[in-house]
Amino acid sequence: MIRFKAKPVDSSLPVVGVLLLFMLTPVLGLFKVWPLPYAMAVSLSLLCVGLAFGYVLLRSRDSNYRFNVAVFLFLGLTAVLAVSVVLNSYAYEATWRWYAIAFIVCIMALVAASEFKARDPRTFHNSISFFLWLSCFVSGIASLLKYYGLLTLILPWVESADGRLSGVWGQSNLTTTTCWLGLLAGAVVFSRKEHKGGWYASILVFGWVLACAASRMSWLMVIGLFALTFVSRLSRYRVEETLNGSRLLVRGVVLVVILLLVVPLINQPLRESLVSFGLLDQSAAVSLAGRDVFHDSARLTELSKISSVGDVFSWPQWLFGVGPGHYPVFSYHADMSIPPQGLASGTWLHSHNIFSMIFVEFGVAGLAVVFAFVVGVASAALKAPMNLPRFFSIGGIGLLFIHSNLEFPLWNLWFLVLLCLLLTNLFDVREIKGGSDWLKPAVGLSGLVMVVMLLVNVGYQYARIVDVAGKSQRGSQDLQALSFLANDSLMGPYAVLRKYRDFAPESTSIDWQLREARRMKAWQPRDLVVLREFSLLILKQDVRDACKVAEQSAYRYPRSGPIMLDHSRLAGGLSPSQITEIANCIEKGLAPRGETILSMQEKNQAEISN
Repeated sequence: MIRFKAKPVDSSLPVVGVLLLFMLTPVLGLFKVWPLPYAMAVSLSLLCVGLAFGYVLLRSRDSNYRFNVAVFLFLGLTAVLAVSVVLNSYAYEATWRWYAIAFIVCIMALVAASEFKARDPRTFHNSISFFLWLSCFVSGIASLLKYYGLLTLILPWVESADGRLSGVWGQSNLTTTTCWLGLLAGAVVFSRKEHKGGWYASILVFGWVLACAASRMSWLMVIGLFALTFVSRLSRYRVEETLNGSRLLVRGVVLVVILLLVVPLINQPLRESLVSFGLLDQSAAVSLAGRDVFHDSARLTELSKISSVGDVFSWPQWLFGVGPGHYPVFSYHADMSIPPQGLASGTWLHSHNIFSMIFVEFGVAGLAVVFAFVVGVASAALKAPMNLPRFFSIGGIGLLFIHSNLEFPLWNLWFLVLLCLLLTNLFDVREIKGGSDWLKPAVGLSGLVMVVMLLVNVGYQYARIVDVAGKSQRGSQDLQALSFLANDSLMGPYAVLRKYRDFAPESTSIDWQLREARRMKAWQPRDLVVLREFSLLILKQDVRDACKVAEQSAYRYPRSGPIMLDHSRLAGGLSPSQITEIANCIEKGLAPRGETILSMQEKNQAEISN
């Protein structure tokens, strides 16, 4: 039996409860609705930060404000964001507003965590390490139940995954990072305990999940954790209390590597047997050993787009970027001038590298802020002996840093707030004197009220989107509901995406719909959005512009080729010669990819059959 021994002092116990609730948030990833799959997890993360911030400031007995140097990262990014937004134009302002909200929430999280740590640093460390391990362990079990179709028996809307395990996050790499964080936290937690049954059980769960997720990133995580244990044992950083934790971590990593190689031998026949019982539709599985570690043309292609900025960036954009949330547009336009071999099937909303992402959206100014902070974290990590809290924090920050150079975990609010907690555990707490005794509680109450009002606002709109998405039969009232939400500054474009997925274009007000589609394309030029623009041009019988869009769409999204031809035929307003002209434009777009309308039609049908 696992016992967690913490020493809540004064009013710390409610904050510990909020911290537990926050850490268990990933499980809400099972409740997802497109196009906002992480809305539930983000909402609970926001609520937890608001509750913690409001509580610790309202209950504070002094007027001093406590924080750590990580606050300056988000203050700096907020300042760059403000300048970048002023210098760039926006079709929809939702994305940069969510950026601003995330930065403000992180500052609140850092202040709340610093207040908690100042009262009892050991309790703070014990709380985040234990609750992180518990959260990752629970998420790992839920991920396995989902992968093998058992969770569907309880939650019918949860679909089992074919091939790679996607886990509670619905994304293999996020689930991979969650498990490695759990392994690190487990080594720290169980270094303080005599009985290790829970430790070896968690190794089995984490290793099994990692093997089924088959993320090549795991090899980098292995190297990173081995490097952490090596440095922690150097004479300059060696601390007695850390030795047992580093020993357990090495043992855990070795056992996980063994599981990465052994589990695939068991996984395939196990899935085949579950197919025979009707729990799974397909038995296909992917092994990490069977994946090419060094072949990743899509990410390399995305990174190569940075070389094109010299031709497209103005001087203000060099300094402050194209604007927060504008990476999809940058990526889409860059796609049109590069060979098709490395193109992914859809437009990437993130660059999959934190430095290139920040450079494109925030410019050199934003990149300087982030780079300076990374140097500051490295300096703080190596300046003192590595006790257990520092060992845990450095390891957790390192894992998130590895992932951030390959993908976008910090654009998920849960991972971003977790980073704030790890930074607080690493950095010393600082404080500034407040002006009066009533101001600090007032700030806490204001922050809490702000978060609650935000959640009430977006929660209502999200509930409307979920209501429409959950219906098997949708009518005009549902269309009107989504059209009404389209005007909202935070949820508007997401409601439009849902509308495009569930409803065909209307035969009236075509010009208005076309303006909306082009606004959406200027925000996120997804295949769904470009296809909507094409369909509206066909309804308008604007063959010339439709041809231009058809060629671009066929090149960037080749699977849309046969669909566009079908739309042209079904619209009913085009002559045979006009349909032929559209078909020629589609073929012209597919030609660089070595495809034709017929070949893509066969691939689409094969995809549907599978």
